[in-house]
Amino acid sequence: YQSYSTAIGNFSPNISAIVNNTSIVSFDTITKGFKGINTGETFAMISYLGFTDTIYFVVGSCLSNNIASITNSGSTNLCTGDSITLTTDFGNNYDWSTGATTQTITVSTSGHYSVAVTDSNGCISLSNPIVVVVNQLPPIPIVTANGSTTFCQGGNVTLTTNSGYAGYLWSNSASTQSNIISISGNYSVTVTDTNGCKA
Repeated sequence: YQSYSTAIGNFSPNISAIVNNTSIVSFDTITKGFKGINTGETFAMISYLGFTDTIYFVVGSCLSNNIASITNSGSTNLCTGDSITLTTDFGNNYDWSTGATTQTITVSTSGHYSVAVTDSNGCISLSNPIVVVVNQLPPIPIVTANGSTTFCQGGNVTLTTNSGYAGYLWSNSASTQSNIISISGNYSVTVTDTNGCKA
């Protein structure tokens, strides 16, 4: 008896195989090899140029019915310039939808990402796709003053930026669209859109 944990490949086109229990082992006509479906024992009749022999297999348990999982390092709703790390959980070989072959990948573009994981028995587990969305940054805000930015003590000027943003944060911690300034200094504003992206 021989125990095979992976498919037997590279059969000659002149070789035919008859598997006695197709619910346990299946013959792949593309790879010309045997694949285990469930744990168990079976045998195959191998015929080559008129000679027949019997090979016994002990098929290792397969993870083909399991779903490989993907964990992400943060929110999958990104802004331009951001990235996220995707990691799968087990296996020896990895084949991501991006073409990457590492256990962990870093992505910075919108898309559906999935991975096929091969374990030590040669069984393949496919993940559900994870969707990453990369949003554009909001327009850079424009600040205008309602008067001169040079004034005497006791005076003030109102700085206003564009409307339509979800949030505002001025360099003096004000959080409104308009900011009344009465102290000398340099003032700027950061705006946030509904996607959480900032400019």
